[in-house]
Amino acid sequence: METAIGPIFRLNRMERKYVLNDLTEKTNLSRAKISNFENGKIKLPDNEVRELYTIIGIALHDVCENEVFRKVSNVLFEMYNSIYYGKKADNELKQLNELKENARYTYPYITWLFGEFLYYVYNYDETYNYEKAVKTILNHKRYLSEKIKQMMYDTVGVYYKNQIRYEIALSNLKWAIQTNIDETVLAMAHYHQAMIYVEKGSSFKALSALETAKRIFDSDMNHYRSFLCTFELATVHAHFKEYKKAEELLKKCLKDPIAENNKIMIYNNMIWNYILMKNLDSAIRYSQYAINVDENFPLAYMYLTYIYWKKDNNGQVERYRKLMLEKAEYANKYDRYLLDAISTLTSRKTKIKRKEKDLMRAFINFRRIGDANQSMFVLELLISLFDKDLVKKTEYMEYALDLYNLEPEDDEPYEWNTPPYWF
Repeated sequence: METAIGPIFRLNRMERKYVLNDLTEKTNLSRAKISNFENGKIKLPDNEVRELYTIIGIALHDVCENEVFRKVSNVLFEMYNSIYYGKKADNELKQLNELKENARYTYPYITWLFGEFLYYVYNYDETYNYEKAVKTILNHKRYLSEKIKQMMYDTVGVYYKNQIRYEIALSNLKWAIQTNIDETVLAMAHYHQAMIYVEKGSSFKALSALETAKRIFDSDMNHYRSFLCTFELATVHAHFKEYKKAEELLKKCLKDPIAENNKIMIYNNMIWNYILMKNLDSAIRYSQYAINVDENFPLAYMYLTYIYWKKDNNGQVERYRKLMLEKAEYANKYDRYLLDAISTLTSRKTKIKRKEKDLMRAFINFRRIGDANQSMFVLELLISLFDKDLVKKTEYMEYALDLYNLEPEDDEPYEWNTPPYWF
């Protein structure tokens, strides 16, 4: 058997919660010999390998490792292809599970584990142990083919992006891009890289990554991914204060057949863009469109609260502020920071010191999760709050300068624009 069987056996042993002493007590093998086997330093005869597997409760079958690898790999490629085109991969997961028993005691088991990880990164399941899976896969990546390794780097990048651990995510996505074996994976890595740059406010880098990804998606006739690139390009153009271009791209998205399942996110950015354009009436109209699609969408009520606060319409501010707080239960924990900030800012009863304290709490939370865009947005609220207090205003402007200097862009002028999804 392959020397890779040893490290794979160790994985199975640890999963089954057996220790080395359990093996030495039931065989004639020494602890050192089993340890060297598990580290891939030596091979063991087939009969000894079978004996070890029997002890941990797994029966070995007479299968060809290359054949198992081919089957697992084919299902994995089909799964990635489904994800690439925005389709469900449930059938591929079912096929993968049917191959588990034959794969689990040979080196294709790492490919199998990656396939399972791939599925759950794109289909969140709170019962799945992501951290354990990602560590196992990275520790045993030498058993992956080069093409699958490129997919692995991209998927690990997505996982860390979802965890808002941007530097680790970008490092893995960089490896996926440098591997450059498969254009499909290359496009996905550029796209995921762009999403991080959008969040970080790195507009020029986001634009470059999106244009590269879209070029490949278009050549593949991948309509779903091209649509997502167009949507994100609108966000980047708004960063550049090219609001008319952003509006044009978002309206193009709305006309797309794919838009039916994505109207909320398009309306969300349309509202934000119109507020930046100071077209508050259009922002109100699209906020109502969003509520018509989902009456529990908390950000729509937040936008309306802010807009009417800008219009100095206290009656409407109180109405939508109340609704915003009622719908807050439907917001994720990061959106809640913004809801709380707008609630504090627009409250007539809250004193300015309390407003400052609550806004600073939101700022600290956004800095903690590394979200430079939303951190800057809250600083802008603080700066506007102290418009007539030059000492305080200067203090928060210095915060903004320090925040910019944390992540400077060599190719960007010093200018922070309002972040995506916010105003």
